[in-house]
Amino acid sequence: MKTILAEAGRVPVARQIEEIVLSTPVVDIHTHLYDAAFKELLLWGVDDLLVYHYLVAETFRYVDLPYDKFWALSKTAQADLIWDALFLQHSPISEACRGVLTTLHLLGLDVKKRDLPALREWFAGQSVEDHITRCMELAGVRKIYMTNSPFDDLERPVWEKGFSRDERFVAGLRIDPLILSWRETAPKLAAWGYQVPPAFRRKKPSPRFAGFWRTGPSGSRPDM
Repeated sequence: MKTILAEAGRVPVARQIEEIVLSTPVVDIHTHLYDAAFKELLLWGVDDLLVYHYLVAETFRYVDLPYDKFWALSKTAQADLIWDALFLQHSPISEACRGVLTTLHLLGLDVKKRDLPALREWFAGQSVEDHITRCMELAGVRKIYMTNSPFDDLERPVWEKGFSRDERFVAGLRIDPLILSWRETAPKLAAWGYQVPPAFRRKKPSPRFAGFWRTGPSGSRPDM
């Protein structure tokens, strides 16, 4: 932004370009977010902001704790550990830390107090639907592409049962297991009623399976 403002005097349309860029809604084409209908699969709140893999990795620079013991902790305890190591005991100057602080600041929260319980209390008072709308408005995002896997045992039942779609969330079918882990996924396809002959299991995925998840009887399944 500083560059655009600095050029404003020499480039007559610089300020107009800046205004257009800042006011134009965008489409986020790759996320690991979910429609609120997926409930616990949608990660949100301050604890989920903190237990982010960049912050987890950064925390292990300062704490002497085996990885398995960290992951055995509750998410609240993990967040407490990360908060203490990166936001209390050390200055939160990394890009990942600043991302958390920027998010909280934009939500109108006072990060200078460094009061994690107060932050948790604030998030607990928000409805997930209203929070999604507010975050999208603050970020200038109009649509979000999810990453959807029919091989996820928590996610698949949601699609099979059907739900009222939030049109701001666009489904994207993740087919990595079909390509990278075919020997593991072929038995699952067979168990779900798809014809997967032994010889075929070593070649390529079922076109009927792909077609089913592309359209589906209700039209609510992920898009290819």
